[in-house]
Amino acid sequence: MTGPCGDTMEFWLLVRDGRVIKASFVTDGCDSSISCGSMAAALSEGRSIRDAMAISQQEILNRLSGLGPQHEHCALLASTVMRASCDDCLQHMEAAALDHDGPEGNPNQLIHGGISMRIAIPLADGKLAMHFGHCASFALVDVSPAGKEIEGRRDIDSPPHQPGLLPGWLAERGATMIIAGGMGQHAQGLFQQHGIEVLVGAPAETPEKLVEDYLAGRLQAGENVCDH
Repeated sequence: MTGPCGDTMEFWLLVRDGRVIKASFVTDGCDSSISCGSMAAALSEGRSIRDAMAISQQEILNRLSGLGPQHEHCALLASTVMRASCDDCLQHMEAAALDHDGPEGNPNQLIHGGISMRIAIPLADGKLAMHFGHCASFALVDVSPAGKEIEGRRDIDSPPHQPGLLPGWLAERGATMIIAGGMGQHAQGLFQQHGIEVLVGAPAETPEKLVEDYLAGRLQAGENVCDH
C-alpha cells in the first residue's frame, strides 16, 4: 500500500488461534516510516486479529514520542496497512473455516499477511544445508492460509556472504520462518528481531519433506550443529 508521500509498506502476520504470534514488515520509506512500521508490528503481537486491526495512528504516535508533525502521515500509513492486513487474515480464516472445519474453524491456522506463510530453507544439493550461512541458495516454500498444504516453492540464490545480512534479506523476501540444521544463538536472535521464527536441528531432507513434516507435527529437531 502507498502512503500520501509515496512511501510503500506491507505487513506479514503469523496467526495462531486468531491471535498474532509474529509480525514483520517491509517499507521503502524514510526512517520515520520504518519506526512506525516497526511499532505497529510490535503492538500487534499478542493481540487478537480484531484488536490488532484497531491499532490507530494516534496509538503509534503516542508510543513514538518525538515524531514530528511532518512525519505523522507515516503512522497513518502503518495503521492503515495493518488494518488491511488484519482484514485479509480474517477473510481467509473465515473462508478456511467454511471450507475445512465448519463454523468454528481450525485453531491452528498459520496465516502470513492474509496470503501465506513463507518458510525459508537453506539448500545444498537439493536438500537442507546444515550450515545456512554459507549455502548457495534458499528455497522459499509458501504454505496455504489453512496451514495444511504447500502452495508453491521458489529457489533464490543467496547474497554474497556478509555477517548479519541474511535475516533482513530473507525478511524482505517475505520469510516468516526458517528451518535450519545449525545456527548460532546470535543469528537466531537476529532472525527473531526481524519477525522470523527459527527451527534448528532439522535433518538434511528436501524442502517439501521438511515443510510437510512440520505442518503435520512430525518434524523432530535434533542437535543444533552450530550452537555458538
